[in-house]
Amino acid sequence: MLVAHGDYPDLQSTPEEKNLPSSASKTVIQTLLREQCGFQGVVMTDDMCMGAITKHRSPVEAAMTAIRAGVDILLYKQSTEDEWAVFEALVRAFRDGTLPMAQLHASLARIARLKTWLALQTEPCFAPAEFTQEACAAEALAQAREAVSLLSGNAALLPLKAEAPLLLVHPARSEMGNYAFDIPTSPELPQVFTQAGFSHLREVRYSLKTSDIPELSMDSIMPKTICMVTFNPLLHPNQPKLYQTLRQQYPGVPMILVSAGTPYDGEVLLSPDLHVTLCAYRPANMQALVECLLCGF
Repeated sequence: MLVAHGDYPDLQSTPEEKNLPSSASKTVIQTLLREQCGFQGVVMTDDMCMGAITKHRSPVEAAMTAIRAGVDILLYKQSTEDEWAVFEALVRAFRDGTLPMAQLHASLARIARLKTWLALQTEPCFAPAEFTQEACAAEALAQAREAVSLLSGNAALLPLKAEAPLLLVHPARSEMGNYAFDIPTSPELPQVFTQAGFSHLREVRYSLKTSDIPELSMDSIMPKTICMVTFNPLLHPNQPKLYQTLRQQYPGVPMILVSAGTPYDGEVLLSPDLHVTLCAYRPANMQALVECLLCGF
C-alpha cells in the first residue's frame, strides 16, 4: 500500500498532525489502515524527494516522522548524500532506542512475507521472459487503456466520428516536466489523432509557462466537438481563461475535458460535457485516449 503525501483535514484533525502529510500520519497509517481497515501488509511512502516533503522539512526529519507513523518502506527516486544521511540517521535511531527496535522487526517481517509471496507466484503479472521492448510497449498500452476513466458527463457523446471536424486544444508537452523526456522518440498528440484517422483536425497548442492564451482564429468549418487536454490548471491559471474563451467562442459545441495531470480539473473548469482522466501523459496514454474517443467507454 502506497500512502500519498496528501492532506486530509477530516482525518488529521489533531494539532500535531495538521501540518503533516498523510504519509507521516499515525491516524492515517495506524488508525485507518492498520486498525479500522485491518491492513497488515507493507506500507510505503510516495517519493520522499517530492516538493510536498522537501519544501517543508529536512530529509532526515521527514524520514523520521514517516517511520514513527508506521511506514515500512521509504521511497526515494535518487541516491544522493541526503539519502545516505537518512539511512545513517535511521540506523542510529534504532540502535540508540529513539525508534523502537520492535517496530523495525515488525516491518522486516511484513517485507519478508511480501517477498516470499512474490517468489511463490507461478504466473507473474508480467513474465520476465517477455521483457522485450515490444512486450513493454504492449503492456504500457494495456495499462493505459485500463487507466482512462470517466469522471463526469454524458458518455453518449462517444464514440466520435473520425471524419467529423474536431478542435484539439492541448498543452506543450515540452513544458510538462516528467512528460517531456521521451518527445524525441514518440509522436505528439495531434499526430496520434491523425494516425487514428481524424481527417478534419484543427490543433491549438498552449503554453504552461505564460499567463497568455493562444489566439483562436475562427475557421469556416465549425468543429463538431472540442477536446481540451489540461494539466493541473490550479498551477497554470491560463487554462481556466482558455477554457472559458472556448466556451464563449463555440457556444453549443460539446466540450470534452481530458485531465492529463491531477483528476480534479473539473473543480476549476466547470461543467464540461464529458470529463475523463488519463492518470498519466505518456505516449501509451495518448493512444488510449484516442481509442477511447473512437470507441467509447
